This record gives sequence, structure tokens and C-alpha cells, in this order.
Amino acid sequence: MITDKVRPHHLERKAILYVRQSSAHQVLHNRELGATSTKELHDLLGSTGKTTLDCRVTTQVDTPNEVFDTYGRLVGDIEVTVNGKLLNLNHWLVEQGWAYPTFYSSMTNDEINALLALAKTARSNKTLVWKFLSKTVGPFDFNLREPPVGNTSVLATDKGPAIFPKLFRRYTNFSPRKKAKITAQTFQAFLVAGSGGKPDICFETADFLANGVHSATPHNFSDFVVGGKTIKFQPDGLVFKEAPSTLLGPDNKPIGHF
Repeated sequence: MITDKVRPHHLERKAILYVRQSSAHQVLHNRELGATSTKELHDLLGSTGKTTLDCRVTTQVDTPNEVFDTYGRLVGDIEVTVNGKLLNLNHWLVEQGWAYPTFYSSMTNDEINALLALAKTARSNKTLVWKFLSKTVGPFDFNLREPPVGNTSVLATDKGPAIFPKLFRRYTNFSPRKKAKITAQTFQAFLVAGSGGKPDICFETADFLANGVHSATPHNFSDFVVGGKTIKFQPDGLVFKEAPSTLLGPDNKPIGHF
């Protein structure tokens, strides 16, 4: 039997090939409400009547590599002017119920508390994404596909159940490998080990706010999922430890200071 520790590149290619074949060269699209929330943001920005918008991005960092996370994504708040008012898009999405707040250890208490307050009303009223928030991880639906460009028919059926985005990403990483029979792991074991052998470390939000990143009790993300199925946390209940990144300059050498 070939294990994940043997011929990893072969197994990775096999998993990719399986996804391509099973989806008829289309992208698996199992994230409910993704199309709807994207359209709402599109309509908001489109209401300005402009095809190109000036924006301001703000981030709190000490060193250049903190601007981007380990996946190369910029970490910051995006502000644009809509109807004559400066609007923080991060805050708007959470306040309107189009996104779950996700916290990282690089954030300040003020940043986290601001998002907690914005999410409170949306969650209590079960608005939009909160209405469809599931307490369980259901079967992965391999029949859902990324719709063709310009096809908005998906919006008619784009609704629940929804799970926390980070948990969803781990599930989509695991599910094709499981179906392709290149891993014997359960989803719970996959969460314990972490994607690529790197467990997701997190803190409970109240503990993090009270004690800070150096004194709060760290947990494996898997501690808040039971049997790979039952979800025991709220989206705003955890703060994830941000993985370090390395920012390289044109000479391919790390940039260590501004």
C-alpha cells in the first residue's frame, strides 16, 4: 500500500488528475452563498458608476513580511468611497451578514472588537450567512461546479448549509484525496495533522482578548470539531495563529526592513 509519505509528488498529481476528471475540467464549487455574496459586493461597487475605483488599504505591521500572509494574500482593510462616504469593505461585509469574521493573532484587540460588534446584530438576527450556518460538516457535493462566466442562474439556488470558510478549505483539500483513495485518513485525523503536516493553531477569542498571544492557551483547530463532523465553535469564537511569511525582493533575497 502506498502511503502519503511515499512518492508524495505522484500522489499529488493523482489527486489533481482525479479532481479534473471528476469535474469534467471544471472547478469544484462547494462553498454555498459564495456567488451571492460576491454579487452583492459587485453591485455595491458598481453603484458608483465607475469601472475603476480608487481605494485605500491600511495594515498594521512591524516588518515588511507581515503585510502578506503565508499564502501571499495581503492582510489589511480596504476602503473605497461609495455615495460620497468612505466605506470599509471588510466591515461592510461583516455588518451586512455577507461574511463571517475571521480573526488572526496579528490583529489588535480593537480590530477584533470592532468586527465582533458589527457581527453581533447580523448573527442575532440570523442574517444571510448566519441563517445558513451549519453545526455539522455534511457530505462533500462533487456535483456542484463553478458556473461559466456571466451565468447568474446559480444565484437562484445558492444557499446553505454553510460552514466556516477555513474549515471548508480544509474539507475541500481532504475530500478529493479521500475519494481518490490516496489517503486512509478520516477528516478528523486530517484536521489533527494539519494541511501539509502543519496543524492550524488557534486561541479562543475571549482568552486571546484577555491574555494576548503569548499567554492565551493555544489549541489545535481540530479540538473544536468532533468526529470530523460536529462543529463546536462559532466563526467569531476563535483567533488563528498567523503563519509567518517571507517577502522577497527583485534579487530574490528576503526583505527584512522598510
